[in-house]
Amino acid sequence: MKKIGLFLLACSSVFAVNMAQAENVTPVVDVSPEYPESALRREAAGYVVVRFDVRDGKAHNISIVEAEPARLFDSAVHTALIRSTFEVEGDATEAANIERVYRFTPPQENTQIVAN
Repeated sequence: MKKIGLFLLACSSVFAVNMAQAENVTPVVDVSPEYPESALRREAAGYVVVRFDVRDGKAHNISIVEAEPARLFDSAVHTALIRSTFEVEGDATEAANIERVYRFTPPQENTQIVAN
């Protein structure tokens, strides 16, 4: 059985496009979005830019900033963020306006795509 995952790329690191707000936030459990069946049938590639806050280790106020193709990967990204946990370093327990970019590429037959 082939396993379908996500190829994740956010700038030069796994996490944080908005470095000013996110440099003190680290993913603890970083759940990769599942590649949607509808995208698989279309062999679609694309990306989602998402913005969220972290409070008590969980993502809150999740909003899609940009997506291409529109809405195709949004639900997968939203679900992955809800299942992920984060650590805010230092005395803070919250972080705001964190942006993350997810890039999706169609998986190849018998290939496992993992988050980097």
